[in-house]
Amino acid sequence: MLFLPEYLDHLRLKGASDHTLRSYESDLRTFAVYLDQVNPAKITADDFRAWDTFVRFKYHHNTRVRRRTAISGFFKWLHETEGIPDITADLPPLRSRESDPFLLYPEELEQILHAQDEKNQIQQRDGALISFLATTGVRRGEVIKLRMADVSLSPTGQCWIVNVPSGKPEGRNRRVNFGNIEAKLDIATGHFGLWFMKRIEQFGGATASSRYPLFSDSAEPSKALGRSAIENSIIRACRRANLPRLFVGAHGDAPTSRDAVGAHGDAPAPTPTRCSVSCHTFRHFFATYARVHGMDLEVISSYLGHASLNTTRRYIHLAEKASSEQMLRSGPTRGLHAKPTLDHSEFTKLLHQIVPRSRS
Repeated sequence: MLFLPEYLDHLRLKGASDHTLRSYESDLRTFAVYLDQVNPAKITADDFRAWDTFVRFKYHHNTRVRRRTAISGFFKWLHETEGIPDITADLPPLRSRESDPFLLYPEELEQILHAQDEKNQIQQRDGALISFLATTGVRRGEVIKLRMADVSLSPTGQCWIVNVPSGKPEGRNRRVNFGNIEAKLDIATGHFGLWFMKRIEQFGGATASSRYPLFSDSAEPSKALGRSAIENSIIRACRRANLPRLFVGAHGDAPTSRDAVGAHGDAPAPTPTRCSVSCHTFRHFFATYARVHGMDLEVISSYLGHASLNTTRRYIHLAEKASSEQMLRSGPTRGLHAKPTLDHSEFTKLLHQIVPRSRS
């Protein structure tokens, strides 16, 4: 579509995230394809209403809101910069419908992890990914950026540490303590820890492995898992657990691409329903159950990188002082156990030998 690159540059200068830019670009290109028109000056208000009706009946309400926002913003900018009529100016406002996020129960997380065959490389990675997400609450965009060098043991060797690069332009890097290595069948150590240690051995040591992505494509160790690959890994893992509640669409939506089931011996779902679990589900899990178990809101906020810079800065000293102790005592997966065959007591000594420790 004409003027689209310039509009995206405008949004980028205003601080829009990469995720927002991708979404807006996709929405505007889809709009142009539907109308078979790349010149916005030739698009009329009737054209827009026809497209809006199509979206209304085909997609979820909040998807319609997002697409209208992208298009109305584009035409408002065109009107201000190019003098092209704003075909969306007279539209009534359309607001998103708030709904509670899907909440995964602790026993369901345990069942998902236990359903993964640790002798299968793909399933072992999927289990490691899910245990990592549930015990750290990191964003999908942050997972993609993580390297092996970003993970270490705490100075005392009691828990894991991940240095998380911010997934948002306005965010800040942060350090998250997770897991309890001394606890038998610890979720993080049993699933993520064993897999992480094997990757270190696979690449010839901590130094040699440091440049590789933390979670990589099974066929290309140097290629990080992408956005779709992460979501599909989660869906496959949930399918293996055979938990019907996870496959009832949260909003009654029609099936989407997230329903795709990969190979690796996974059985297809009995009905074509959408998986309610996504990468973001585990952020909700982390925050909810960390709070249930008594972790301070300030520490949770710092771990998740939720607050604005000013708000976060007020609690940095508190998080650094209390986070290690609170994670050991009140982490989100307290009371859950790794798969019994992943009893890590046998390899804990080796783990301390080959996984580097943080210097602070």
